[in-house]
Amino acid sequence: MADKPMSITPQASPALADLRVQIDSLDHQLLELVNQRARVAEQVGELKKREGTPFFRPDRVAQVIEKIQAANPGPLKNAHVAAIWREIMSAWPCWAPRARSASRRPSSTSAAQPT
Repeated sequence: MADKPMSITPQASPALADLRVQIDSLDHQLLELVNQRARVAEQVGELKKREGTPFFRPDRVAQVIEKIQAANPGPLKNAHVAAIWREIMSAWPCWAPRARSASRRPSSTSAAQPT
């Protein structure tokens, strides 16, 4: 039986390992912030339900995306920032069906989280 060559996993340099630790920490912080945003969006949705106002307002979604793009210092491009925010806003569970269909639209008003 022939020996199979072992795959060797390259070792990360200390500098790369440090950067990965920073990214892991930032990922956890982002996750916490996105979940905080979702909790506030749930409150918005509950209030709109009680008030009988529409949950999804494309004009408000556009405002949110325009504000976040205006605050974007880079290096992310505004198109990428808009895509990220659309995804975040479409992740709210009760809006999943509308968000999936809205995400196929190219405009900046395609997210479907209560606004």
